[in-house]
Amino acid sequence: MTKYEFLKELREALEGQVPMSEIEDSISYYRDYFSRQEADGRSEQEILEELGSPRLIAKSIIETKGGEQIYYEDTYEEQVNEEEGSPKVFVFDSFLTKIGCLAAVIIVIILIGSMFAVALRFIGPIIMILLLIYLIKNVFGKR
Repeated sequence: MTKYEFLKELREALEGQVPMSEIEDSISYYRDYFSRQEADGRSEQEILEELGSPRLIAKSIIETKGGEQIYYEDTYEEQVNEEEGSPKVFVFDSFLTKIGCLAAVIIVIILIGSMFAVALRFIGPIIMILLLIYLIKNVFGKR
């Protein structure tokens, strides 16, 4: 196991069990712990052996933080890229999502209205001529 796998497994074990802020705090703590220990000359394997199972650590965090509630947040997590060093999490704010949807609806309405305006510019005179013929036929046809 590598430290990246350790952090990924810890995150997966905590997701849905504690708030996202607690997950981020825990991941940050262990990422910093690895950095401090490696700076002191310890190998990654030594640190991993000392820490033990990330699932057991997650269980302790959940029990400490009262993991009775299930926490769900709108997130999308990319794969951990070992070259870059840490996972990236994108949180989709529901308020921004609602504003984006509203903007999309307004744009669609404007586009449909514009299409009708253009269509009426070309079809309008034809409709007027047909309407005029219909009126003339009905007015003069009844005599």
